[in-house]
Amino acid sequence: MENGCGVKYSSNKIISVVNDVVDFYGTGSDKIIHILTAIQKKLNYLPDEALIEVSRQTGITPGQISEISTFYPQFRHSPTGKHVIQVCTGTTCFFKGSTEIKNAFRDYLNIEEGESCSPDNMFSIEEVECLGVCAIAPAVRIDDKIYGNLKKDDIEPVIHNFIDSLKQETPVANKPLKEAIAGEIRVGIGSCCVAQGSKEVLSRIVAFKESKSVPVLVKPVGCTGACGFTPILDIISKDGEIKRYVDVHPKDVDPIMEENFGQNARRDVNSDTNSNINIEKLDSFLSAQTRIATDSGGILSPVSLKEYISKGGLETFKELLNNGKPSQIVDILARRGLKEKSSSKPVGEEIWSLNSTDNAIQTIICNSEENDTGSYKDRMLLETFPFKIIEGMLITGLATGIGKAIFHISDIYPLANRRIKNAISQYTKAGLLGANILDSGFSFDVIVIEGPGDFICGEPSGEFAGTKVLMFTPETFCRIPNIIRDDKAEGAPEGRKTPNTLVVGLTGRVNTPGVVEVAEGTSIEEIIDCFGGGEPDDKPIKGVHVGGLAGCFLPKDMFDLPLDYDIFNNNSLFLGPGNIEVLNETDSIVTLTRHFIEFAGRQSCGKCTICRAGTKRMYNILQKLTEHKCTRAEMSELETLCSQLKKGSLCGLGKNAPNAVVSALKYFRSEFEECLSV
Repeated sequence: MENGCGVKYSSNKIISVVNDVVDFYGTGSDKIIHILTAIQKKLNYLPDEALIEVSRQTGITPGQISEISTFYPQFRHSPTGKHVIQVCTGTTCFFKGSTEIKNAFRDYLNIEEGESCSPDNMFSIEEVECLGVCAIAPAVRIDDKIYGNLKKDDIEPVIHNFIDSLKQETPVANKPLKEAIAGEIRVGIGSCCVAQGSKEVLSRIVAFKESKSVPVLVKPVGCTGACGFTPILDIISKDGEIKRYVDVHPKDVDPIMEENFGQNARRDVNSDTNSNINIEKLDSFLSAQTRIATDSGGILSPVSLKEYISKGGLETFKELLNNGKPSQIVDILARRGLKEKSSSKPVGEEIWSLNSTDNAIQTIICNSEENDTGSYKDRMLLETFPFKIIEGMLITGLATGIGKAIFHISDIYPLANRRIKNAISQYTKAGLLGANILDSGFSFDVIVIEGPGDFICGEPSGEFAGTKVLMFTPETFCRIPNIIRDDKAEGAPEGRKTPNTLVVGLTGRVNTPGVVEVAEGTSIEEIIDCFGGGEPDDKPIKGVHVGGLAGCFLPKDMFDLPLDYDIFNNNSLFLGPGNIEVLNETDSIVTLTRHFIEFAGRQSCGKCTICRAGTKRMYNILQKLTEHKCTRAEMSELETLCSQLKKGSLCGLGKNAPNAVVSALKYFRSEFEECLSV
């Protein structure tokens, strides 16, 4: 160990770690990402000695190992401090000040420019593409603990809070009840909720319940998507009445519990005027949505298969398992018009077209490798609806005759990984996954592949390990059980369709960011007005960026544009994952455009010369624009490069990388003109 140079390990330790990891994963070349990820988790980086030892034990060449370990930005090749502070550089975090936050951490920890970690080797700082908590930007993660809505003054309290969290405290056990006599208490435990303190709130509730012997069920639940109101605490009486509290801090818990369960308990409305206003806003935020994929968010536990089943979960799958026919399932999905994001073809038609090919599909993939700057709805869905997503995959398996499914999840989402693995385990123990499910003759296996995360992992290439695949997002799998159930309940009149919905991440310059589900065709203006809660600091909104890296900038006079993939495509626009970043007059479109091109350049695999070199040149021109050193000829070159990338790139990343630039120049050209040197 050297001061400020990171924690290093002995040869014996490194070889011991490699031995353990290779023994667990095996020596196959297809396991290399798992092997490298596991080694880094144990050592915090990938020492050269470890890579050499991996090659020796597996036979995978040093060149192959180097190619993979240097391609993914999450892999580290230099020693780090004992704890790593990951600063999110996603779009929302970027324009909300992540660079200033990173510099504030460096200053507080005395990390000099060029040094990798603090003098005591306690902390390192690194940038990551996106932590998936865009609603609480700017955010950082220290080990597995996330902190959001940060300001420079928060740095010292954050460091002290993290150090305090390392002290192991025995939590008060939340003892089960035979009967929840006094009702139920729900607290959201999603990544954004936890970052805002919901775990501490939950612990205080349990401590009060146990110390006072209050006969109430305390239940951690999934996310409502209302990130701008967290932590949220719902108290449900035995007759179903809901009393709601928002922005709850640990210090608020005892008074709330006394108010509801103490000797002078009362069920009247909270007397705090501001709290009442926020509660009304939250109720409106939730009720204005069209919930299909997200219908049980904030109600059901994301870790209890038993509760999921008790509330009607798996009824649709079990009925189809006993009485359904594959063609019937596909017909329903086609008739009801369910569409996968960015596809104009209904899911049912997609399945039929794939089934009709000679190379039949053999694997279903839930593509949850979101990793798109500014997008986080897949993370929320995985954390909140793991049982529902798997039911959707099971129904898809029945429809296609496929018996194998894979979750591909970025390891930047540790809670999502844990929730999905827990759900798979519970399904398997209940006999609902594996061979001959419920003695039906239908077998279905689900595995999780964790990856270091990369934007191009989201490319729906149509093949996996040389076989044809059916790849959908968590959003699509979440809808399938509802659509089949509703079809049977309504009698399925010919031509009638369940409305397609979009799960949208609303972030940026709004007071109440979050994840909302709306009917396809809802306008951008409706989403901002209905759910955004107004403009922070009364700064006028001037535009939005929609759709992540491949998306586009739109001015305010286009806010009546419906969120519909066909309409966007017909207007040469790209809706992508559907997230909306709201921008105000203080945000520089030129700087944000540079940010997107920089991201695209980092994500480029380098195979296409035009993508590799073109994104670099585009970044250089945009950098000169931000410095007011760009000529008009160079700006013309920027437009030419956009056209060349779209025509000459082999994959979607290169073809769509220029989208931000093209739309920015089309709708905000004056901002670029103002940055020219002549």
